[in-house]
Amino acid sequence: MVVIEKKELRQELDQDNILHIIDDATHEDTLIEAGVERAKGLVSVLSSDPENVYVSLTARSLNPDLFILSRAEHLASEAKLLAAGANKVILPYSIGARRMAQAIIRPMVTNFFELAFHDLSFEFNIEEIIVGEGSHFNNLTLVESAVRQEMDIIII
Repeated sequence: MVVIEKKELRQELDQDNILHIIDDATHEDTLIEAGVERAKGLVSVLSSDPENVYVSLTARSLNPDLFILSRAEHLASEAKLLAAGANKVILPYSIGARRMAQAIIRPMVTNFFELAFHDLSFEFNIEEIIVGEGSHFNNLTLVESAVRQEMDIIII
């Protein structure tokens, strides 16, 4: 992991032993210095949507196989980020608004999920498992696979 930061956060990044570059991520040479051409993923969370669009566009041109996750402030920017090469766009204000609405509409459900995901003493895990081409689960329904019964799990 390499952090690119414009602001002088060198002390905090050094303290946490985080590899970093103090420069502008919108510059192609900075992304190259950070190793974007061989990276598997990039998270772009710059302060403006146009900057995130530019980083996504530049990074995609340097590495066609890169997974790009980008933050957007405005809903209208989501389509632009996807067109620029982002694989996934997160809109924190939209997420926050939905969570607030759910807290009013379904307070007990919201409390459960907050407990499940944020209380480390609560043992609740959600995992993602990819079934590969050679798996014996291919071409089986969930019922036929008997995974739920054998592993005592809930499949979503």
